[in-house]
Amino acid sequence: MSCKISSESQKEILDNTDNEINWKSLPSSQLPEYEDSQHLNLVLQELKTRNPIIKYDEVIQLKDCISKVQRGEYFFLQAGDCAESFLECHQEYVHNKLQHLALLGKKLEEKLNKKVILVARMAGQYAKPRSSPWEVRGNITLPCYRGDMINGFAFTAHSRRNDPDRLLEAYDKSKKTLEYIREYENKVDQKFYTSHESLHLWYESCFTKTFQEKNINLSSSFLWLGERTRDINGPHAKYLQKITNPIGIKLGSMTASDELVALVKFLNPTNEKGKIILITRLGSNNTEKTLPWLIQAIQKNKFHVGWCVDPMHGNTQTLSSGLKTRNLKDIIQEVKSSQKIHRELGSLFSGLHLESSPFEVTECLGGKTKMEEKDLSKNYTSLCDPRLNYSQAMELIDHVDSNHGQ
Repeated sequence: MSCKISSESQKEILDNTDNEINWKSLPSSQLPEYEDSQHLNLVLQELKTRNPIIKYDEVIQLKDCISKVQRGEYFFLQAGDCAESFLECHQEYVHNKLQHLALLGKKLEEKLNKKVILVARMAGQYAKPRSSPWEVRGNITLPCYRGDMINGFAFTAHSRRNDPDRLLEAYDKSKKTLEYIREYENKVDQKFYTSHESLHLWYESCFTKTFQEKNINLSSSFLWLGERTRDINGPHAKYLQKITNPIGIKLGSMTASDELVALVKFLNPTNEKGKIILITRLGSNNTEKTLPWLIQAIQKNKFHVGWCVDPMHGNTQTLSSGLKTRNLKDIIQEVKSSQKIHRELGSLFSGLHLESSPFEVTECLGGKTKMEEKDLSKNYTSLCDPRLNYSQAMELIDHVDSNHGQ
């Protein structure tokens, strides 16, 4: 969908978008810049007129579920693609991903003997943070791919241009994906919640509404604060502080315990139950030395949080070919180490966060199929980071300990 150029200024429109959350003056390298601010204005103005993607009740329901996760009654499973693709927004593909998530959840329920909350990285995971703003191939340098919401994957100057109209398509695809999710829920009588990283704050603000004097984001049930946007003084933390949705906080190996304490207090000043899921992404080599300090800091302050491990991002490696991959043995080791540490400290290991595919993609090494480096080119389809395939993900679940911290 194309928009005509608006005669109004960007500042006038954006300042009228969610006056309660003053993040707009705070700089961030992860917020996309647009050549035509007037075009962006018109797109944002149009998005504000659109119906919300999810309903208020879903946010409240998920918060209640997360409070049960924090008490050890439920387990939290979040999984899906690293980055969603507009091209894959069709019924069969969405239903395959939901079936995959449901099978992982069923296997976990059998092992843990408790209900598993299913949270899909879907219906909005169209924006990605990047370590560098540029990508170099040979003697050509172009802006990096930032997700279908922002620019295109094809390595051309036209494709890599940040295009405001993609925000409208992201809305349309998210809405359609949610319709497919509802169809599948009715078919199998099972509940799925949606989630994505709260990265493109202009977009998120368009779906931030006020109910009972509280801001609530109706683009997704669950949003998370990423490793690259975790700055307590940055716009992403400022935005998430002001919404009532449950939120995740990604914690990398460089996270200091005092930083964590300050951030949890900032994002959840009343220590509300059901609000915070901490998602550790430490890497198999760093878990033993970093996780205990983080757990003890939370325990000392008596914060209400759920603990989830993301064993994917801390174990990424780049091969000499430039291809990114992960090894299943490292992923399994991080899960096992995390479980052990939580158990020893009397803490609850209460969640798992995966990037995985329902198909037999060849993006991660190892597993019972003995995936090797030479095999990766056979079916490497991820737009960004490597995902576990179906058999690797199911194999990982075998290593989740039923005595996981209670």
